[in-house]
Amino acid sequence: MYQYPPNYNNNNNRLPLTPNSISPTREAKDIMMEGSTSSSESLNDYPQEITWLFFRDNQWVPFQSNNHYKIEQAFTLGGIYVDIKDFNFPHLKSIRVFPTRMYLSYLGMKYRLSCVIQG
Repeated sequence: MYQYPPNYNNNNNRLPLTPNSISPTREAKDIMMEGSTSSSESLNDYPQEITWLFFRDNQWVPFQSNNHYKIEQAFTLGGIYVDIKDFNFPHLKSIRVFPTRMYLSYLGMKYRLSCVIQG
């Protein structure tokens, strides 16, 4: 019988996620091209965005933009994993991402995950 981790239903340390709580992420090249903000701009001038990345071939690679919300939702709600289709893995029907454990599983290999918050 499968046992859930002890903190499976403990969401006290995480904010609830709603469809309106995050905005769609920009493509990685747009983020990299963007310069730093001036000191006169406040963080409230821009919506907070969450980008999920995985580490492959000695570099951090962003997931397809529509998958960021799915991964963040699983992470925030304490889900164990989420299956997604991503253009970084074109020959697979889906890959399994374990956001609370910070890895994804691909052909028996584990790739490290990271979450970047821009604000």
